[in-house]
Amino acid sequence: MKISSSLAQKIVDDLRLVLNHKVNFMDMNALIIASSDANRINTFHGGAALVLKRKTPLFVKYDGQYEGARKGINMPIYFENQVIGVIGVSGDSEVEKYTEIVKTMTEMLVKEAYLNVMSFQKREKHRLIIETLLLNTGNLTYDTLFGIDFADDYHVAVGSPLNSDYDLSYLHQLLESVFSNHPKIFFTISYSLIIILAPKVNLKELLNQVQNKAKARYDMNLNFGIGLTSAEKVEMKKSFETAKQALNWAISLKYEQQIVCFKELDLGMIVATISEDVKILFQEKIFHDFNEKDLQQFSKVMKSFAKHNGSITACADELFIHKNTLQYQLNKIKKLTGYDPRNYQDFAVLYMASLLHEN
Repeated sequence: MKISSSLAQKIVDDLRLVLNHKVNFMDMNALIIASSDANRINTFHGGAALVLKRKTPLFVKYDGQYEGARKGINMPIYFENQVIGVIGVSGDSEVEKYTEIVKTMTEMLVKEAYLNVMSFQKREKHRLIIETLLLNTGNLTYDTLFGIDFADDYHVAVGSPLNSDYDLSYLHQLLESVFSNHPKIFFTISYSLIIILAPKVNLKELLNQVQNKAKARYDMNLNFGIGLTSAEKVEMKKSFETAKQALNWAISLKYEQQIVCFKELDLGMIVATISEDVKILFQEKIFHDFNEKDLQQFSKVMKSFAKHNGSITACADELFIHKNTLQYQLNKIKKLTGYDPRNYQDFAVLYMASLLHEN
């Protein structure tokens, strides 16, 4: 691993705050690439050259003992069992007591930077894979995409936070932690939409873990839609579209958190695909004589009436009203709409209207 001058300077600055001593970072050519003293940058450090050769710490007893070196301690820095540079702390013999702590801190900072770079590269790779497979309209040779074998059947899931105020980096870290043991799962976050490409795994269970962690750590509520399984790579776009439709349905249910599979939808499969213009026209046809209070009452009654398969007694009990009151409300719906909820054919029309209203 080659340490950049910017990373080396960050390490020097962090150590300087802790130690209150001048610090230098030398590369594998024994050149000072970062320093508390800007005048020393790009100069040769003879003490570091000896450290690189011996791979052991070296205390420089006086300024000029080695070319370009000043009094202080110099230590080899390791990454994955390889020496990648030298860190030096200027001062009298008392700085020797900092040998282990400086070495450990520097190696920790190097590892942290490396992991951040690897995480960024992985995220970019995932983003490019998903954008190429799901969002690109041109002709592509999918079999050679990033050297990844997409022989397995995949399906797409999309998610969206109910609250827009959230930290994108935290959400990335959360997803990485849940999917860490699943190298064939790819994900990205684009315009507040989480897009996940997964083979045949128990995706619903994994998404449930994401929801639980998001709620516990960040008080974030997430909805997810899971699309149809794609037997071929060219069908992944269809899986993506059905996943978005399932997500729209999940959001329309107005519960805290939902995971909806498109293949498990019934009427929702139809409602989620209806254009906004058609939804508006259909609702205007049914609700043209309704005021806001009538709409709220209609929604409550229709939900309960559907849930209890038209049972007047069960519906009245759930709504905490008398059966005669419920009959009055059903008659009012018939009067306002021209459709009788107690008639099977009319009920289908009214129930569809209630679904469209909530969606």
